[in-house]
Amino acid sequence: MSRPNCFGRACPMRPCAPCRSRRLLERVGADPRKLCGSVESLIRFAVKRRTLPVINNLVDAYNLVSLRTRCSLGAHDLHTITAPVQLMLLEKPADFTPLGQNDTCRGNAGEFAYVDGRGRLLCRLDVQQGNLSKVTDKTRRALLIIEATTDHEADQVDAAFTEAAELIPRFCGGRVQAIVGWEVGSACGGQ
Repeated sequence: MSRPNCFGRACPMRPCAPCRSRRLLERVGADPRKLCGSVESLIRFAVKRRTLPVINNLVDAYNLVSLRTRCSLGAHDLHTITAPVQLMLLEKPADFTPLGQNDTCRGNAGEFAYVDGRGRLLCRLDVQQGNLSKVTDKTRRALLIIEATTDHEADQVDAAFTEAAELIPRFCGGRVQAIVGWEVGSACGGQ
């Protein structure tokens, strides 16, 4: 039996992706009424406009995977960042410029963020990617992060990787290399 989700419709997933994201945001002290997770943002965009955003082949491919698997995916241009990239709880506020904006924004202490080897905030929570590491048509090497919570089933994460590993080379060229957590720095050549 399905239950209503954040959009007032029946949701076959328990809990639905937007609910998972909102619970996680609440756990780190963020207000889910003001911040919207990436999967929920994509769902809202698709429902409202009856299409998906068109950005570039890499982003479009992983957005499709994100919608299909309900895992959050994000990519960072390896030419613009310094390894290692770490997921961490911010110990103090950190300023960064969100994707597509000119003004800085603040990641708050206690929130989780992806931070590069120089301590620069690449992505705040599951809601805002920084302009610093955005992927463009000129990107040649990218770090793709597949993010899931303990509410996700292992097969959802596996499906996200499998689909991304199939779609990205098909539409972007190149190859995919799997790396896990602590291996990020060495796999990126320590750059």
